[in-house]
Amino acid sequence: MIALGAAQAQTNPLVNKVEADSRPIVVDKVVANPEKFKGPINVVGGSAKLGSNNHLFALSCEDECFSMPVRFSGAPPKPGTDVIVHGQLLKESNGRYVFNAESVTPKK
Repeated sequence: MIALGAAQAQTNPLVNKVEADSRPIVVDKVVANPEKFKGPINVVGGSAKLGSNNHLFALSCEDECFSMPVRFSGAPPKPGTDVIVHGQLLKESNGRYVFNAESVTPKK
């Protein structure tokens, strides 16, 4: 399981910041091998509510076997929506990973 960490995000909730040349990676690949992913990436998955914090949601694979908490300064997407998050997966001092989203875009 990936733990939560500090956010580094922009204030506009659904900014279309998905880079055209950066294809999204499915969330289960990121969760399975987090140390492989350095720098800004796009990750695709289904959104789910995670706790009562409005700036926190989970990104999960289709069958919800893997999930990754995402911190975003904007409003979280509606649960069940397929989204692409753009940002960085960062390792905290305790060894756990968190995805800090700069943008959240509905998947088309």
